[in-house]
Amino acid sequence: MKKVVAILAVLFLFMGTVNAQQGQMHLGAGLELGLPIGDWSDAAGTGIGGTARFEYAFNSQIVGMLTAGYISFGGDEVGGFSYSYSAIPFLPGVKYYFQPGLYGMAELGLHFFSVDIEYPEGFGSFFAVDGSSSSSEFSLCLGAGYETKVGDNLILDANVKFAVVSNANYLGARVGVKMPIGN
Repeated sequence: MKKVVAILAVLFLFMGTVNAQQGQMHLGAGLELGLPIGDWSDAAGTGIGGTARFEYAFNSQIVGMLTAGYISFGGDEVGGFSYSYSAIPFLPGVKYYFQPGLYGMAELGLHFFSVDIEYPEGFGSFFAVDGSSSSSEFSLCLGAGYETKVGDNLILDANVKFAVVSNANYLGARVGVKMPIGN
């Protein structure tokens, strides 16, 4: 998995280096909402978190992006055990503008998941048991969004996406702001 992350990072940086003189860059932050679907919805609750995003415009229609952040998914209690999930997405991707403001997007990267488990009653009621586990999962996200200027140097960006993440698929929504950097 580390090799996949390294290759994706190098490709993303290479694409930016090739066209660095031509494009405009943006940096932004947003709130994320994740609604688990399929079998994972039986185990995980609604996720909420935040992400940061870097964007580089290759031309007026194609924008490269790199998104990273943290999303915490609520858990449940079963048989005295309580558990919760968290994810750190690392998603290089691209936006394609169909018309000004309206875009489709695709991201291909990793989600670093962890699950925290607690058994407060312990064994024989003498001590509590806590544990955690983590994994790296390949991810593909497809979605659409809209952005509009809300100030001289501030753009509101909202999107929805379907995230295919091994056995932890979810519908995501993001509302954020971005501002130009550099140029």
